[in-house]
Amino acid sequence: MPVGEREVLLDRVRDYRETARQRVAALRTQLARAEEFAATLDECLTSARRP
Repeated sequence: MPVGEREVLLDRVRDYRETARQRVAALRTQLARAEEFAATLDECLTSARRP
C-alpha cells in the first residue's frame, strides 16, 4: 500500500476513533442523567406509598 494512501486511511481511522470517544462520553452523560431520573422517580414512588 502506498505511504500516502496508508496515511489517509490512518487519519480516517483516527477520526472514527475520536468520534466514537465523543459519542461514548455523550452516552455516559445521558446514562447518568437517566439513572438520576430513575432514582428520583423511585424516591417519589416510595414517598407516595407512605401514609
